[in-house]
Amino acid sequence: MTTGWGLAGAGFLAAGLALLTGCGATDPQGGTAGPSTVPGSRTTALTVLVRGAGFCTHLPATPSPECDPRPLPGIAVVVRDAAGALVASGRTDEGGRVVLAVPPGAHVVMSDPVPGFSEAARPASVETRPGEPVEIVLTHNTGFQ
Repeated sequence: MTTGWGLAGAGFLAAGLALLTGCGATDPQGGTAGPSTVPGSRTTALTVLVRGAGFCTHLPATPSPECDPRPLPGIAVVVRDAAGALVASGRTDEGGRVVLAVPPGAHVVMSDPVPGFSEAARPASVETRPGEPVEIVLTHNTGFQ
């Protein structure tokens, strides 16, 4: 579930984290990916889907599958707590998905910029609770609409 901070609170937290941790999402230690939530544990499975959107130069009159967001494999994803400390990191698989074990609390999730996408995905604020899996989507955009 996401927090109730709204855009202003999320933007403030993301800006503060950017100042504390730098702009990139890359974890210099390489990170890990793939754990799941274990019943009774104090961690939660946080699934992050990284997508690329804006492949069409106009909005079609009818929905078109080639305009749908696409999975982005091999993208670095990091999760930081409210103080800016690294909580978890990993890289997306071929389906643009990474599953990370995170402790309960407020977190900011971000991904590295992606070549070919002029608009990076905005950091996402998420609140986790023990044993309650959470899924979020980070979308990079080409800038074409």
